[in-house]
Amino acid sequence: MNPINLQITTALYLAVLIPVSLAIDRRLVNPVIILSLSLLLPLVAFQYHLQPITIAALYAAPVMFLSGYFPMCSVGALQGSRSPAEALVVYRRDKLAYYQVATLVLFAVGQTAFLINLFRVFATFGPSAYMQQSPKQIELTFGASTPINYLFFLNIVAACLAYFCFRHSDKPSRYLWLVVITVSLGGLAFTGIKSTVILGVSIYIFFYLNYSKLDFKTVIVLVLGLLFLIVSMFSIVNLDILSRGISLNELSSSFNAIKGYIYYGYINLDLEMNLRSEFQFGTYTFFFITKLVEPTVVGFYDVPALNLLDRDYNMGTFLREYYVDFGFFGTIILPFLFGFLISVIISRVDRMKQPYDVMFLAVLLTACALVFFGNAFIRLQFIYIVVVVYMIEIIYRFMLLVSREKPIAR
Repeated sequence: MNPINLQITTALYLAVLIPVSLAIDRRLVNPVIILSLSLLLPLVAFQYHLQPITIAALYAAPVMFLSGYFPMCSVGALQGSRSPAEALVVYRRDKLAYYQVATLVLFAVGQTAFLINLFRVFATFGPSAYMQQSPKQIELTFGASTPINYLFFLNIVAACLAYFCFRHSDKPSRYLWLVVITVSLGGLAFTGIKSTVILGVSIYIFFYLNYSKLDFKTVIVLVLGLLFLIVSMFSIVNLDILSRGISLNELSSSFNAIKGYIYYGYINLDLEMNLRSEFQFGTYTFFFITKLVEPTVVGFYDVPALNLLDRDYNMGTFLREYYVDFGFFGTIILPFLFGFLISVIISRVDRMKQPYDVMFLAVLLTACALVFFGNAFIRLQFIYIVVVVYMIEIIYRFMLLVSREKPIAR
């Protein structure tokens, strides 16, 4: 298809798809709209020469996601849902106290991991490490220990649960939770990894949005703030601003780098759909399992490399892994399954507003917002965050069960 025709067709397609999505689900934080805009807006913004099969996959993915999302969403709409204000009354006092303690424990563990990583950076490069070393060197040193690094990711969970505690605390203790939120999210900036900062803040924003009474102005302000954060992180990391400074020409090249991260994803997807002759049947889609078992699996990575136009840009939209593993069928069925999953979680959030479900939803919405770049649905760090927050709830329920079964002393 002619690039200009593709831009016009995609704009018209979005003009139909967005009202249909709003008719089905009128919430401002609509996952179908988030995914559709993230995946298709680049086709309007940039000119591409894509094969028909690539265009078909890109157009079909939002529709299949909507198809999976629609049934449970309709059931939730018929049953009705609690507003955030109504949800405030459903929590037991002992549960709120438990989550406050759990949040402080996560914060303490996450900050301990942060200080260990930070000490490693200063011990390696000296006290002026962040002013003299490149972000890549900081990244490799800060995250040198994988177990400590995953403990550091608990700061993201602590920040989100601290907001939950903030909403359900009296005024004097709210200052404590504001400190936890600020320190937890602020520490992400010391990793040297732009994606860690962007993902952590995005998860927090979506967690916040699902616990707050929203209006269009609030959503727009938060979206613009997130875009500013993305541009800032790309400028700092890609151009090494802290150690070298920056000129107007370099700032322009920073915007070109951001454009490259968006643009090349679709080119790389098109290359895969044009050149791929053998499918991998789960190797890339379930890479998070691969990373867990790789020490015991021989030859698991002995597979053809991904097709890339430029090795500096290895993204491929969230559809690439599905196509590499399962062909065109994968680009159809897996968006449907993720649409169904997110509808189930949203229906639970609407009914109960439990922090573990809201956390899961925040992770899924972040993945929807990043589909233009890659497949965050199967990102190991995301799965780890979800497992942690559900384990917190499981421990609470186990403690509650034990306390009920404990005999009363006479």
